[in-house]
Amino acid sequence: MRILVTSGSGLTGNAFRGLAETKYSGHEFFFHSKSAGDLSVTGVFGSLLAKVRPDVIIHNAGKLHGSFASEESVEESKKINASIFDNLIKEVRPYQQVYCLSSYHVFPSSAPFSVLDLESLNWETSYAQEKSRQIVGALFHPNVNFLILPHLFGEYDNFLPGRAHFVANSIRRVVAAQQQHDEQIEFFGSESRVLQFSTADLVADYILNTIFSDLASEKRYLLVDVGWVRTCYEVFTRICDIVGFNGEVVAVGSDKNIVERDMYYSSGTNQYNSDEIQLLNSLRVAVDYFKRSEGKHVD
Repeated sequence: MRILVTSGSGLTGNAFRGLAETKYSGHEFFFHSKSAGDLSVTGVFGSLLAKVRPDVIIHNAGKLHGSFASEESVEESKKINASIFDNLIKEVRPYQQVYCLSSYHVFPSSAPFSVLDLESLNWETSYAQEKSRQIVGALFHPNVNFLILPHLFGEYDNFLPGRAHFVANSIRRVVAAQQQHDEQIEFFGSESRVLQFSTADLVADYILNTIFSDLASEKRYLLVDVGWVRTCYEVFTRICDIVGFNGEVVAVGSDKNIVERDMYYSSGTNQYNSDEIQLLNSLRVAVDYFKRSEGKHVD
């Protein structure tokens, strides 16, 4: 089977690449990165599909913006991501199975997300609006599916200010605080905020196993339920411990309503949920990668 992975050099792309060389070496994998062609430009997707002729497309390409991104950056990301998806829909052939990667932001919290349908799409946040538009836009393309992911972290993560998500942003801040010998560091938000975390490796393995074992599945929106359900505050303090930050962690802000929406919830029953050692080891790997790479991100 021929599998094309877009955004093949980032966090999730590298996880797929590692599995392609080991567990799934019996298949042909092709990894596309922006340096080989901007998929938001008309015609680039068509040329890529004609060259690779994939049976399966794992679509992960897009412009990332983090929790603290500016309004201008958010709007730019939405425009670019819309162009990429529209170009994909225009060029993909009916015999090619497409699996678009998304996050829990696309569906408001209704833990444990047992029902993922058009009636539960989230139109409240900028990211969710664009992804929801894509899901609706794919209605007449039965070969286009969406895989809903937990909050990812790991090697090859994006640590850039304004673009980094929770774990990567926390690692960057805690390492800086430790290097500067700060006496305290602020944790933003409620200490009770809950999130499902997972490494890109766990998610990539789950996705490939699903694709190869059940290509005929009629599920258009599949929940990738792997990882650990934890409060963000707990994960933040674990990162402080791993980095060796001995100062005080000060929680600022409440955001009490955040557990009512987006990707935050307090339920989870997957096989990795109770493995604290694996969670700590995975966080340690991400911290070590950040220190080795000095927070540089591969596009």
